[in-house]
Amino acid sequence: MTCSSLDAIVAVARSAPPERWSVGPIVRRDLERFAVVTGDAVSAERLAAGGDEAPPMYLTSVLDWGDGEDRAGVRTDGLSPREAPHIGDHDVRVVHGGQRLTWHRPLRAGADRLVAERSVVRAEVREGGRAGRLALIDLETRYVHVSDGMLTRCREAIMCLPSQAPVHAEVRPASEVDAHARFDVEDRFDERRLIRFSAVTWNSHRIHVDSTVACQQGFAGPVVHSTLHGTLMWRAAVAARGHGAIPVELAWRNVAPATAGEVLRAAALPVPADAQRMELLEWAADGVVTARGSARFGPIAGPGVGHRARADRQTGAVGMVERGARS
Repeated sequence: MTCSSLDAIVAVARSAPPERWSVGPIVRRDLERFAVVTGDAVSAERLAAGGDEAPPMYLTSVLDWGDGEDRAGVRTDGLSPREAPHIGDHDVRVVHGGQRLTWHRPLRAGADRLVAERSVVRAEVREGGRAGRLALIDLETRYVHVSDGMLTRCREAIMCLPSQAPVHAEVRPASEVDAHARFDVEDRFDERRLIRFSAVTWNSHRIHVDSTVACQQGFAGPVVHSTLHGTLMWRAAVAARGHGAIPVELAWRNVAPATAGEVLRAAALPVPADAQRMELLEWAADGVVTARGSARFGPIAGPGVGHRARADRQTGAVGMVERGARS
């Protein structure tokens, strides 16, 4: 039954049309809370000083911009249909595998007339690996200001694992990194911070806040959000680069789960052949690598004129666009 569920999920995803929905409002208080809970001191200081620029990771971390779903529309794992696109009520474990983010212009507090455009890039059933057979849905979401053009482009992977998939101890490999290795940032996301991050990003996935559900799904405790791994690696890149430099592109892949209370460390390493690029590595205190990624610095490319014109033609009254959610 589980194998047929994976095939059914892939079939639905492959035939799904693109989605569009309104984004916002962009509330300053939410930006401040996001910066505090993620440990983004750079953004927190700028906002405290009167700036209006949002933390770069904020826009793509929020799962739902609407009113939410009633109880009947929510999966047993806590995800609504919009938070788990194309997955339905199949008995699978939903895991986010990482993202690739490209920033074209900053998001600012009070911004309106924003839309998101999401489409399925790839959907397939994969065999093998530590997690066994799984369904992979690769999504691309573009966040657009209907007058000014592209804000952010997000490419992300969602994995659907059988409910009988290996437990945490089998998925998490042995130590890979010297526990005394150099690192640029260190942080500890305890259960309180996971709850607050779920709240400010409207993330209802119970594995992040419910110890019982997390353990039932084979984890050692509440699971650190995929996007929290991303924020830590972003902080490492900023710290290593210095001089107030901010990446224009960030990508990471989650390779092992981390649970509430673990000390996580991230390092950004220069790439000799490319002065604008850094390799990123995140690991737990016991040396287990939990995420790998990269960051690219340089001038923001800016939105394409063609995409801005297309958004204007297709959007019209933004407030009437059907609501949806990033996964």
